[in-house]
Amino acid sequence: MAIPTNPLKDLDVATTTRDWDKKNLIGLSISAIQDEISTIPGVKSYTASQIWRFLYQRGVSTIDEMHNIPKDVKDALKEKYTISYGRIVVCIIVFIGTGHRNSPLE
Repeated sequence: MAIPTNPLKDLDVATTTRDWDKKNLIGLSISAIQDEISTIPGVKSYTASQIWRFLYQRGVSTIDEMHNIPKDVKDALKEKYTISYGRIVVCIIVFIGTGHRNSPLE
């Protein structure tokens, strides 16, 4: 059995769009979404408000979850846009009492 010398040669890395290369829909207003999607064929005047409701009222995490958006519009959205609410990072600082009167725990 031959071992491939370059296992990535079949991947077309130059045309692969990663999520971090796409524009995030989170944070956009309805008018900003309307401006963004106005060039997509098949987009109706109410599509921006539908997308906004899916993002901010229903909390969808993928474009595929937008069930009443036409498939061709969703496919066009997936090429340029992503949905990322970000990460929540929790930092907990614990002060251990030293028995001193000015300890933060007292």
